[in-house]
Amino acid sequence: VGTCDVQFIVDKDGSTSNVEALTLKNSVLAEIFTDAIRKGPKWNPASIDGKPVKAWRRQKVTFRAPD
Repeated sequence: VGTCDVQFIVDKDGSTSNVEALTLKNSVLAEIFTDAIRKGPKWNPASIDGKPVKAWRRQKVTFRAPD
């Protein structure tokens, strides 16, 4: 089991940028988790007054080996 905090920006169109592992830095798991955020589907952007805005997101990502 491995858990990593990943920080990134979700742009107005839902794309991600500035993806960075805050924990497990320089590990294989951190690289896998950040790649998953970069290459994954678009996110729902934050909004203010009903308009999409760019916002930072901090997400815990956990890997658990199958039983």
